[in-house]
Amino acid sequence: MPPSSPLECLQRGDLRGLEAIVRQHGPALLRFLERQAPRGVDSEDLVQDTFLVLLKNARQVQSPERLAAYLRGVARRLALEAARKSQRRRRLLEKLDPPTDAAPPDEPDDELMAALALLDPPLETVIDIYYSRDLTYEQGAALLGISRATFQSRLRRGLAELRRRLGGVRSSQENPS
Repeated sequence: MPPSSPLECLQRGDLRGLEAIVRQHGPALLRFLERQAPRGVDSEDLVQDTFLVLLKNARQVQSPERLAAYLRGVARRLALEAARKSQRRRRLLEKLDPPTDAAPPDEPDDELMAALALLDPPLETVIDIYYSRDLTYEQGAALLGISRATFQSRLRRGLAELRRRLGGVRSSQENPS
């Protein structure tokens, strides 16, 4: 019987397979993500997240020959998701505190992200859908299976809660409509 590949070991639950895969593919993934990830996003974190996805879904990889392509695909999706989150943060910051003549910051706002994480999940979900997917109220409400009025109410409450948590940042658009 031929020796098992690291992927086959991992698929059987042997974490030594993951260690070997990290050693083999980690440096190339890091270089790839350093080119793909948006500014302000830690490429090393995305590499770790990529391997966590592999650990969870190792059985989906059909053969060891497909492993590198699978990892690059996961890494690419994670980088795109990070870019969308970064864009969402910028939009939300502009909504909460419209920009002056200065350009918006490239670095993620840790205070904003902490405030978002403390919101009730229904409020955070509506804010995420509205700002990251650029949907109308009707589209967002349909996606969540709620009424337009409920969607708008959650958005207003979520933004008000964010303003409160961020120290009363004023916005020129107090009531989204």
